Amino acid sequence: MDVNSISVNIKREGDLTAKNIIVNGASQLSAYPNRVTITGSPSDYIITYDPPNTRTYSFRYQQAVTVSVSAADLAGNALDNSSYSFTTAMILRGANVKLSKR
Repeated sequence: MDVNSISVNIKREGDLTAKNIIVNGASQLSAYPNRVTITGSPSDYIITYDPPNTRTYSFRYQQAVTVSVSAADLAGNALDNSSYSFTTAMILRGANVKLSKR
């Protein structure tokens, strides 16, 4: 894999457009160091995204999120816009419990 060809974008449910997270192997979140990383080797890259806790990037509860990835191998063979989706977890709440004063 050519690390300089990797591009990743995230589109959250409710967003009008996708947000570029990585373009041509470079993080687009320079204001948030280490929130996007590419580690590994050309045969096995791992991309990690830890959304900053901002309105622009964070995920809400029960929100559908689509991640799109494009890249090319060292021979120039392209992987164009491979995508997957997931939905974040719902808010977990415990049972209501009556407290008494002591």
